[in-house]
Amino acid sequence: MVVMNKKVTHGLTEQQLTIMKQILSPFAEKIDQVDLFGSRAQGNPRPNSDIDLVLQGNIDEKTADRIWTLFNESRLALKVDLLVYDQVNPALKKHIDLVKLPLFTRKDLLPGSPETLT
Repeated sequence: MVVMNKKVTHGLTEQQLTIMKQILSPFAEKIDQVDLFGSRAQGNPRPNSDIDLVLQGNIDEKTADRIWTLFNESRLALKVDLLVYDQVNPALKKHIDLVKLPLFTRKDLLPGSPETLT
């Protein structure tokens, strides 16, 4: 559940969002949505806070591992914690649903889509 009138500052730069989109775009057909959670979604990140991402869609373990590896080899300079929503335990799902901040949809990640900066 996203609160519509809530402006949250996730602390990610345009460059970081572009890098994230470049990493995720090759997997767009498997991804329905990418959400932030954790301190960045709650609007209280520190400059070196990690990026907590949850992927929704048809994402198998091999794909999730590949995406995680690409993030860790990227020039983001921030640690990325990556979860697949369908594999998350119910208590954490409930928390994610309360605090998540939508970042990208499949449409945003498909080739030719305009840059999406949330």
